[in-house]
Amino acid sequence: MSFPCRLAGLSPLLLIVLLAACGDDGGTDVTVTPTTTATPSASPSSSPTAAASPSPEAEAPHAAPIELDPGVKSLAENLQLPVLQPKASHNMDPVALAEGMGITPPPCAALVFYLSWQVRNPYPPNDIDVEVYWMRQGGKDLLGEGPSGQASGGCGEFQVVNNSDVWVTVEVRYVIGESTE
Repeated sequence: MSFPCRLAGLSPLLLIVLLAACGDDGGTDVTVTPTTTATPSASPSSSPTAAASPSPEAEAPHAAPIELDPGVKSLAENLQLPVLQPKASHNMDPVALAEGMGITPPPCAALVFYLSWQVRNPYPPNDIDVEVYWMRQGGKDLLGEGPSGQASGGCGEFQVVNNSDVWVTVEVRYVIGESTE
């Protein structure tokens, strides 16, 4: 057996090629069909069928629009987006907010403060515990809890509390109003 025929044991493809070159005593023709062999690469395949594209994530809803009670005139409306670490709170004083916007706040007997809130991150807000308090004259009243809600009050300070174990972003929409009755 010739040297090229002995090397044929190295590769099946090489064997086919060499046998065709060496010839066959049976007189059979050999057809060689080239094949390609995949080789590992350092970068992942960019084939469009390699993986399904991820579905777009749902966007968190915004804090609900605020409807004023009859006999209340809106002086200002705004939005805050505090980011609260676990067990932290965000305070809002309607009088200070009005003054910060260049508005003379009404007297406490006529001031009405509305707010709505919505956890925007994480979304969906699974296992998120947010509470909203109204602090006034030495008291602290729970106005609402959960990832979203609405509340209202008057003079005093409002507090959004993150009782969760993760950071949260809460959208707080508020209206500073004046009772006209």
